[in-house]
Amino acid sequence: MSLLARLLLVMGASITVVVFMSATLYFRYEKPLPMSGIELIVILFVPSLIPALVFGYIAYSIPAKLRLRCRSCGWTHTFRVPRTRVRRRRKAPPPVVEASSSEDSAALVGESERRAQAIAWIDRQLAAGRDVEQLTEDLIASGWTPDVAAELTQRCAR
Repeated sequence: MSLLARLLLVMGASITVVVFMSATLYFRYEKPLPMSGIELIVILFVPSLIPALVFGYIAYSIPAKLRLRCRSCGWTHTFRVPRTRVRRRRKAPPPVVEASSSEDSAALVGESERRAQAIAWIDRQLAAGRDVEQLTEDLIASGWTPDVAAELTQRCAR
């Protein structure tokens, strides 16, 4: 939360306390109402919260910023953090491409790259809380053989 947002929250809380205390003292001593002190406090509490809610809304609408810096080289950068929660879509596992026996070593490099992509996908899905059996089924559905799919998911689950 930025410094301005924090100051707005403190100002809203301070105004709320001042309004509440002033109204309580006014209605208790200057213009007494025919009610007990607790009833008076409950009735005055709601209107005194209005400034805090307004200032809180304004403070929350100020974009949050994340400042990063490197102490050794002096690099600094400010990132704007969005207030909305981003929902991530579940991506399908990377498809398997069958390599024919006539392809050269470039195809093997491509296969190892696809395996690395599949492992990275499995790691992300496991971190998101998905089940190993579901991941194996998704890999099989996208073209991986059952043995390879089971091997990859078990290796990542360890």
